[in-house]
This record gives sequence, structure tokens and C-alpha cells, in this order.
Amino acid sequence: MRKDDKQLRHYYRSEDRLFKSNGAWFYETREQDCGPFTTREEALRDLERFVETHEYFTAHSERTDDDRSERASERSSELRLIDPSEY
Repeated sequence: MRKDDKQLRHYYRSEDRLFKSNGAWFYETREQDCGPFTTREEALRDLERFVETHEYFTAHSERTDDDRSERASERSSELRLIDPSEY
């Protein structure tokens, strides 16, 4: 669940996201249905790639935000006001 999400949601195991429609395979994400794929295995492989990519970017984004916050506080301790008469 995202930090901003307030409602309960149904969480899928990977294979629960797969479905077949008009002879083609698809999988569901929050944003959209992805496909078509010719086989269930092809759809499952792409779904696993999607999840891994999402997890990577989520982890990277959180780490980046933490790093930015830490670096900003380090820089602020190095800042000082300059008296205009020093010019």
C-alpha cells in the first residue's frame, strides 16, 4: 500500500493477476491490463519482470529521498550568513 492510500485494497499474488480473453493472455496492474501474450507462460514472465522493475524503482526512489534529506541537512549545517560589510 502506498503511504497516501487510505482505503483497503485487494492484493493479488502474481498468478492471480493473469487472465485469458479472446484467446490471448493478459495480466492486471493497478494502472491497466497488459498484453496480449500468446501463452500464459509469456504473460507470467512479463508480469514477473514488471513486478521486479516496480520493486527496483520503488526501493531506489525511497533510498534517493532519504539520501537527499540527509545530504540537505549536512549542507544546511555548513551554511552561514555573510555580513554584507565583508565584501
